[in-house]
Amino acid sequence: MSPLQQLKLMVLAAFVGNAVGRFFSQKPLAHTDDDTPLPLVIWHGLGDNYAAEGLREVGSLAEAVHPGTYVYFVRMADDASQDRSATFLGNVTEQIAKVCDDLASDPILSTAPAIDALGFSQGGQFLRGYVERCNDPPVRSLVTFGSQHNGIVAFRDCEDNDWLCKGAMALLRLNAWSGFVQGRLVPAQYYRNPAEYDQYLEHSNFLADINNERALKNAGYKKRLATLENLVLYMFADDTRVIPKETALFEDVNGTEATPLRARKMYSEDWIGLRQLDRKGGLKLRTTPGDHMQLSEETLTSTFKEFFGPLKSLSQQPKSGGELTGILSSSPPRATGPRPALQRNQSAASERAPLSAVPSVDLNENGDTLLMGRSSSSSQYQLSANRLISRVHVKARYIAAPQSVEPNKVEVVCNGWNGLRLHCQGQTWELSKGDTFTSETEGAEIMIDVQDARFAAGQPQAQTATIANHMINQLAFSRLSSTPLSAIMNNLPAGEKRDLTVDTLRQIIEATACIGVITRQGKDAAGKPLESEYYYVSEQDADEQRRLAVTDGLRKPSLRNCRKQHKQYYWKRPKTP
Repeated sequence: MSPLQQLKLMVLAAFVGNAVGRFFSQKPLAHTDDDTPLPLVIWHGLGDNYAAEGLREVGSLAEAVHPGTYVYFVRMADDASQDRSATFLGNVTEQIAKVCDDLASDPILSTAPAIDALGFSQGGQFLRGYVERCNDPPVRSLVTFGSQHNGIVAFRDCEDNDWLCKGAMALLRLNAWSGFVQGRLVPAQYYRNPAEYDQYLEHSNFLADINNERALKNAGYKKRLATLENLVLYMFADDTRVIPKETALFEDVNGTEATPLRARKMYSEDWIGLRQLDRKGGLKLRTTPGDHMQLSEETLTSTFKEFFGPLKSLSQQPKSGGELTGILSSSPPRATGPRPALQRNQSAASERAPLSAVPSVDLNENGDTLLMGRSSSSSQYQLSANRLISRVHVKARYIAAPQSVEPNKVEVVCNGWNGLRLHCQGQTWELSKGDTFTSETEGAEIMIDVQDARFAAGQPQAQTATIANHMINQLAFSRLSSTPLSAIMNNLPAGEKRDLTVDTLRQIIEATACIGVITRQGKDAAGKPLESEYYYVSEQDADEQRRLAVTDGLRKPSLRNCRKQHKQYYWKRPKTP
């Protein structure tokens, strides 16, 4: 062997020794005195979306309890309507993989020493799936409210005008264990009926895996979940939406018999690390009053104070590839020291107004500048009569992206001599006259303080896209082959059809590629003009999950060509002898 080859072997041996040594020498991180709160990741539940007002209020409350908290809302799409659709239609395994990538690439989350996580309803078990499958950045405390950790045995009832929900539930009731349903219908992927347990173990796409219920266990799931400092599970005492409600506490309910978590085999054999968590005091099982998601601000506030906030202690854990596999990574080993603490300006808690007292101002969708100040004649939005506020103190406008790959922007210009204070994503800026602030973060809340006035400025609500998506769902999942315009209008949620005219609705429909029209003329038997009817065109639907759910899942046939054109029939009096 040549000297050069010997040198290469020595270097390789040293590298292997260091890599293995690092793996087996995981030590707790040192305590830190940094008072910067850890970022908070929130995942919403079924039928909700990341931009919902209630969810934003929860984020604002978290920032009020721990000023400076960076709040990240999990989303499957930047469009709120599409994000809501993804709570019904989608592959949970793929969704969690997307969240793993999104969190790891976020510039703030990826550089934080750890994050806290809050899951509502199904978002709770999905965040647990994130912890078990990747956990990078690592979660310190995971809190879930009304989550289906041990699955559900029945599916939810839908609102009368929630056609997306109705379509999804219809698919689930056909055959919850088919590969099509398990790969595309979200609630089916945590359906767990004890009467069909063998089918569940064989076909479940998500829950059976992250609960480690199959014969072959994933040791990485147990290892990563056990690294949490706190796993806090809340059950709603009067929950009527989740069946059984005890699933929120990992209880196994079979008919009228309920087996508590600590009496279950998954706990005694510690399939996913719950017993290990419990022994170190990290597992908390709690009950809160009310029906599903009827949460009080007091409960949230006490939870945030107890489990979220600044980093106090954190046990270092291996990354997603931390288990010893016998194959060395091609990347150099990472340093084992703690990540640098976040440096961020904090807004004082004493400056915050109550959540319900902060008015919201939506900017003009056409990009026109909105003027705000003391004067009701010079400004379109009057802030206050305070003489320290200029007649036009703030100028704000929405700048739509010229291309789809670019972000939309919100621009705020300080026009007042006494300046303003602006809060956005946990940071605070002091703006003097002539200063400009620009935000490119979709859906970010911008809070502005001008003397004694406070208001929130946000991007215009994308009502058109939301209405179009609701109409498509209505036509796609309806049992009727075609629907008149008046029925479509009546089935829209009250919030979406506010100030919506029939002509505007017709324009939205005609601009939607996957909605066809049957033009009808003439009058009915009562002498009233016939309405045109509209139908779903699956071939033109850009949403693949919805299209497949309708065509392959529900097997709804396309409208026949003879029905796409209206033919007026006349009744003719029969001849009498």
